[in-house]
Amino acid sequence: MKSILLIGLGHFGTLIAKEINTLGHQVMAVDKNEDRVNAALPFVTDALIGDSTNENFLNSLGVNNYDVCIVTIGGDFQSSLETTSLLKERGGKLVVARADREVQEKFLLRNGADEVVNPEKQIARWTAIRFTSSYILDYIKIDDDHAIFEVKVPAEWVGLQVKELEIRQKFGINIMAIKENGDMNVTVSPDDILREDETLLVLGEHKAIRECFHHSLESFGSVDGPGIRYVIFLQGCNFRCRYCHNPDTWNPEGTKKTKPDLLTADQLIEKALKYKPYWGDEGGITVSGGEALLQIDFLLELFKKCHEKGINTCLDTSAGPFTREEPFFSKFKELMSVTDLVMLDIKQIFDDEHIKLTGHTNKNILDAATWMSDNGVAMWIRHVLVPGITTDEKELKALRAFIDTLKTVKRVEVLPYHTLGTYKYEELGIPYSLKGVNPPTQEQVNTAREILGAI
Repeated sequence: MKSILLIGLGHFGTLIAKEINTLGHQVMAVDKNEDRVNAALPFVTDALIGDSTNENFLNSLGVNNYDVCIVTIGGDFQSSLETTSLLKERGGKLVVARADREVQEKFLLRNGADEVVNPEKQIARWTAIRFTSSYILDYIKIDDDHAIFEVKVPAEWVGLQVKELEIRQKFGINIMAIKENGDMNVTVSPDDILREDETLLVLGEHKAIRECFHHSLESFGSVDGPGIRYVIFLQGCNFRCRYCHNPDTWNPEGTKKTKPDLLTADQLIEKALKYKPYWGDEGGITVSGGEALLQIDFLLELFKKCHEKGINTCLDTSAGPFTREEPFFSKFKELMSVTDLVMLDIKQIFDDEHIKLTGHTNKNILDAATWMSDNGVAMWIRHVLVPGITTDEKELKALRAFIDTLKTVKRVEVLPYHTLGTYKYEELGIPYSLKGVNPPTQEQVNTAREILGAI
């Protein structure tokens, strides 16, 4: 049993108090409002009326005697911030504070909070993931990269044995349990045969789950630009990156197994707008690939219509098709006028190595970055870290020197190489040239982030 100090008995705080009580822990509840305190008495151990920003009042509570201090003050961020700081100063062992916006999270963490809970952000993410997939029924975040998902058994899996799926080998996903009519089987056997009325509890990386339950044209993402995004994947790419995990997007016509959906810009926007309430202030539409710039006419039409409807636009590109020759250049300049952010993937800074890695030069890509910088286009720079190919410190420092010449870079990201897409090469009959190359170590990732000034 734990002892909890809960400060703030608004709706959110009251719900927490009830849940903690149900779990059998002791709760000391505090609020300035007498009516709220009286209403909480039936489901808390004790409750006091008081001002949590008053140092003498907090001293009387014996803050250091509680296992957890939870601050759930809503509507008065100044009081929440002061209370959080005072609790930590008085020996709070674990101080958890509520935030309503990301900027509040940063201030709370700087002023004593050990953990921050953003209810709207977390429920928005859950809602977006839950209701924009035809398979996902529930979602529990484990950390920034991993989660447990409850998913329907896809139609194409019905009748197959668990071992036939090979999802652990292909995606690094583990089936933790099989659920049928409310009954949970936690001793999953490789020989178990999947049925239509069952659901699966699976544990894995977010990217792996998306890859496994992938819809080639549209999905939701929280790593595809700022906020929560409606992500559109376009077919076709001229690059042949050695580490590409989506070789099925190379051919504009798709593959035998994955044929692209043919939708108009209006149809896509109509689909996306259904989920606009979940995007928040920063979310919107991201177009990725393949290489989206190969379909620049469609992209221009889509982004123009997005801006007419007030939708934030983000382009995820390697800029391989970029040229200052016409008619492309005029179209590109017009596209940039309706693009809010470009996520530019710079794969290798040295041209000869870039050609070895992708089959194409990077001179036009660096020219595109320079043009966008000179013309005020906001950019995130992304760099995939592949051991032995893009981990060399000389290359990383040269890339950093180039990034430093750009005036509009808002963020730099290091994306660790992974092997989740290798099975696609086998299915497509394409030799995988990086067989045996493991993902980078955490030390390599940290070094790259430090050199590049990445998050």
